[in-house]
Amino acid sequence: MPVCIQLIAQYLVEELQRLAIECGDYKLLILVAGFLGLRWAELVALTPEDFDFKKRTITVSKSLSEISGRFELVTPKSGKVRILPMLNILEKDLKALCLATPEGEPLFKSRKGGYLRHSNFMKRVFSPALVKANVGHITFHELRDTAISQAIATGADVLAISRIAGHANPSITLNVYGHVLKDSMGS
Repeated sequence: MPVCIQLIAQYLVEELQRLAIECGDYKLLILVAGFLGLRWAELVALTPEDFDFKKRTITVSKSLSEISGRFELVTPKSGKVRILPMLNILEKDLKALCLATPEGEPLFKSRKGGYLRHSNFMKRVFSPALVKANVGHITFHELRDTAISQAIATGADVLAISRIAGHANPSITLNVYGHVLKDSMGS
């Protein structure tokens, strides 16, 4: 793998960690997004039941949709349940959060205890953290790109990356990340 891909991946992880720290109580949410590539709606729908610490997996079976100011649990974007590996770097903190969260309640909550609203989070937490962390202007969705770029940098194959990303099929992964995959192979 070319050194430039490895350096870019390392730089992305350093930026991710700085951003996570600046997000304060939401540090773990940022790290999960940036290391596992979950979409916002999938992250805020996670409950303790989605974690299996014996098998070291996370099941993504639902996402949270906000319709006319009301929240509704729906299937993930791909329409399929996917199972992600539990990363060592996240396991301890996720386990503590799961133990502290009542069954059926979202892990990542608003300060008042309800579901996190994307617009409020972006305005009150994410945007100010970007400035403090000095990482430039990125969108929350670009944390997903960081996770997928990390998977590519570690040499994961397209099928594995596609499953982790929750793409309906590998051709979507190739269309979106083909340039990064090509660069990682030294082409």
